[in-house]
Amino acid sequence: MNLDALFDDLLTSGVTLADPQRIRKLRVLNTVHLVIILSAPLLGLFYFYVGAIPLFYVAVMTGLLMAFSLLVLRRTKSITLHGNLVISVLWVLTFFISWNTGGITYEGVLNPSWMLKACLMLLAVFLLGYLYGTIWTLVAFFEIGLVVYLYRIRFQFPNVIPYEMAALYHLATFLVSFLVMVLLAFLFESGKEETLAREQVKTLALRESRKVLDQVLERFPIPTFVIDQNHRVVHWNSACTDVTGFSADEVLGKAVWQGFAGKGGKSLADMVLENPVAIESLCSEKILSKSESGSFQVEAFLPHLDGGRQTVVTAGPIVGRDGTVRGAIQSIQVPAQACRTGGKDGIQKERPVLNPDAADLAVRLKQAEAGEAEANEKLKSLTEEHALLKRNIAVFIRGKDQSRKASKG
Repeated sequence: MNLDALFDDLLTSGVTLADPQRIRKLRVLNTVHLVIILSAPLLGLFYFYVGAIPLFYVAVMTGLLMAFSLLVLRRTKSITLHGNLVISVLWVLTFFISWNTGGITYEGVLNPSWMLKACLMLLAVFLLGYLYGTIWTLVAFFEIGLVVYLYRIRFQFPNVIPYEMAALYHLATFLVSFLVMVLLAFLFESGKEETLAREQVKTLALRESRKVLDQVLERFPIPTFVIDQNHRVVHWNSACTDVTGFSADEVLGKAVWQGFAGKGGKSLADMVLENPVAIESLCSEKILSKSESGSFQVEAFLPHLDGGRQTVVTAGPIVGRDGTVRGAIQSIQVPAQACRTGGKDGIQKERPVLNPDAADLAVRLKQAEAGEAEANEKLKSLTEEHALLKRNIAVFIRGKDQSRKASKG
């Protein structure tokens, strides 16, 4: 492992598989650790040189605490814990420095050391979020109130910085504070740009995913439709058109076609949305399988499909990332023979029906004379395709619904 890799491993605390924002915060936090560890001895030597022995010990102790925090952070990976620890230690350091260098006096009310407190509050917001940033801001107000009270009672604050060095010292403090604030501003800006770039990449990926998903659904060989949470059809593939004679334009935005409804007048997809528990009681003897995700495969008689057809219906809920059910998907498998379907003009038309997949053949396994191996392979392929559709269809539904609303508007 080369030096670059070792240094990168140090800055990330050994974390590799995490979201970019977390990695970014770890890098900033560890960089703060390293900067304080390296600068604390130099600051301590300066205070030792000017005779401020208490500040010398405070600076050395700060460096040791930062080294300890750096090692423990690598083990715990807790940004919240160590972010607050770092800010607490630096806050105490700046308080002691201000107290002993004339920073808390009438002349020092606008002392540059107060800018360091502002930097710490910004660092808290960047690393820990607005909640902790607000808490540290309240701490700053409390400290200001203490300073005002001590000033009003004419408390005499010590100043260990020699008079001839005071101007240069405060100017250096101002420059350091200014540079830190500029650096934090760049961090916030670059973080916003990175977030925007990631969102753009996600948006492009979602668009491509929708296009691919649309094509997969359209070419899926089994009649398949999708409904949203309002029971409106948002996708109707070409296989549905072949079986029913109705095009997608005639069906989209409407309730499920009655030909795909059971005896109760509702499709299995509608039942999955409304009351999936009722499916087990109403269709207990005809349920072929069910999954933990809420999908059902039922042997159902559809009275309005070509005068009544025995089919195998599969339906399941479509769940978004937040766990909310956004719709349902249903596929209908019919026996491998030509069926007569009623078109919109009422004329009976001969339409070929797709061969059954292995799920349908499994129900009639004892009656099958040949083709078992081919049917099982087809079952595996269609099951995998159906699972893929269910994993991705939530995003597709949202896009379809938004497109439909935009077209109406």
